Amino acid sequence: MIVSPEQVRANRWVAIGKETIESRDKRIQPNGIDLTVESIHRMEGQATITKDNKSLPVYVELRATNTIDGRKMCKLEANQPYLLQVAETISVPKDKVGLVWMRSTFNRCGCPIFACVFDSGYEGKPTFTIYPHIPLYLEKGARVAQILFFDAKAAKTYKGSYQREGLE
Repeated sequence: MIVSPEQVRANRWVAIGKETIESRDKRIQPNGIDLTVESIHRMEGQATITKDNKSLPVYVELRATNTIDGRKMCKLEANQPYLLQVAETISVPKDKVGLVWMRSTFNRCGCPIFACVFDSGYEGKPTFTIYPHIPLYLEKGARVAQILFFDAKAAKTYKGSYQREGLE
C-alpha cells in the first residue's frame, strides 16, 4: 500500500536541509512527493562493474550558463547521459521502501529519468540518470521526479556504498 504523502511529510522522510516540506508546498502530490534538481553532472570516461567491485565514470558538474526568459539554465545535449542529484534528503524507514518515477513532463519531452529502489534504511540525497533524446534546458530547483513510499517487510536494512550519499 502507498503511504500518504502527508504521513511522509509529517515523519520527515523527505526533507530539504533541516526544513520539512510543508503541507501547502506544490511538491506534495496525491500519492507522493516531487523531488527537485540540486546538481547536474555529465558522465565521462568509462565504467566497469564486476561481480565484486565497481569503477564509476567521472562526473563533471554542469554550470548554468544559458539564460532563457531571465533564468539560468543548464543545457543537456541530446543522447547523452547525465547524473542528477536531488536537493531533498530521503530517509527510508526500516518498514518502508521508496520508489521513484519521473514526472510526466519528462516523458512528454522524450527525456527518460532512471531511478532505483530506495531500500529500507537508505538515507541520502539520491542521484538519478537522465537521458534526453532532444536538447533539454533544465533549471536547478526544477521538479523532476516523484517518490512514493510503500509498506515493506524488509529482510534487512540498506548498508551499501551509497548510504548517506550527498550528505557528507
